[in-house]
Amino acid sequence: GGNFENAGGNANADFIAKFSGGAWSAVGTGLNNTVSAIAISGSDVYVGGAFDGVIVHRNEVGVPDQWADYIVKLSGGAWSALGDRDKSLNNMPLAIAISGSDVYAVGVFTATQDGSVTLNRIAKFSGGAWSALGPGLNDRVYAIAISVSNVYAGGWFTNAGGNANADYIAKFSGGSWSALGATPLNDWVHAIAISGSDVYAGGYFADAGGDANADSIAKFS
Repeated sequence: GGNFENAGGNANADFIAKFSGGAWSAVGTGLNNTVSAIAISGSDVYVGGAFDGVIVHRNEVGVPDQWADYIVKLSGGAWSALGDRDKSLNNMPLAIAISGSDVYAVGVFTATQDGSVTLNRIAKFSGGAWSALGPGLNDRVYAIAISVSNVYAGGWFTNAGGNANADYIAKFSGGSWSALGATPLNDWVHAIAISGSDVYAGGYFADAGGDANADSIAKFS
């Protein structure tokens, strides 16, 4: 996914493409703006980005097509919205993660489009609706990783759910946000990966938990 409109000579591969069998192909009918996040669960492909006004064909007699903004799912060759449009995200996600049947998104959004649910840059889609993870984060989020019931987020934020010590990376567990260690990172996080009980972070920091040698990548263990 990205900002391209042609993949391997396929002019229909707008902003998202699949490489299989040695060749590039379009994904569904493509999208109308930049793709910033992709996550796959089984045969379903979840995509987030700057696109809006994506036509979602309902394929049901008497049910009109609808529109989707910023996040969609591709299943059976067709795009579908995640819930009602006015109850969806009000801006683009920058990363998506899936845990079981739950879809998590992080990014620059702050609420649902109708303003009925405050999300503050991180949200979970479950049971047909978006919900907040506590009070959320106070600035944009670039990365998310999930390990069992723990959700790790990384980005530009300096406050996670009211925890002012959670600079740039934080964990959501048991309904609340916490910092990773007593001393935070000194600049923003762009990527997170988990292996067992170890959490790896990459970004623009030059100090991690007081370790001045942790230039741009560090492990929390």
